[in-house]
Amino acid sequence: MRRAPARRRLARSRGSTFVQYGALPYRLSKAGAVELLLVTSRETKRWIIPKGWPIEGLEPFDVAVREGYEEAGIRGVIGKKAIGTYSYEKTDRIHGRTISCRVTVFPLLVRRQRRTWPERHQRKTKWVSVRRAVSLVAEKELRALILVFRSRKHNLPTHREGPSGAAEGGPPRKGSYASAADRSIRAPSGMRQE
Repeated sequence: MRRAPARRRLARSRGSTFVQYGALPYRLSKAGAVELLLVTSRETKRWIIPKGWPIEGLEPFDVAVREGYEEAGIRGVIGKKAIGTYSYEKTDRIHGRTISCRVTVFPLLVRRQRRTWPERHQRKTKWVSVRRAVSLVAEKELRALILVFRSRKHNLPTHREGPSGAAEGGPPRKGSYASAADRSIRAPSGMRQE
């Protein structure tokens, strides 16, 4: 039986600013250094983090996990507490306008990256040092958030529970980011995720 795709919705906060949720994927090198995973946006190919629109029925941190999987093929342990927010301007090429977005970001400790994932032909991924990430990212507020993340690395999530409440490595809950229906999800109202 095929399930209907999750419904994404454009959520507004304070006027005309739209809400999104994102993941800041990281791993620790053998030397203990923090490395970040960046992805390219679909249209402009600038370096960003996985992010997307709210999804009805999912907590914000679960949306961040789903975006990490869809945009970069990553699985891991999500921090349920946001590390901060940043704003950016998104071009809506369909309607010929620019919209303001506010992204709430959750840390995602990456345990594995798949070789194939839903958006692998639309994006590139790159593991980089924190310093290199700051130099690659165009959004000023995202650069600042990355620097704050680096300064707080002693507070990084280390819990063993995944976003679904299952132990890490356990089966995802029904309707989670790993379901087959995820591949057919579209951004709402003609908007493209970046």
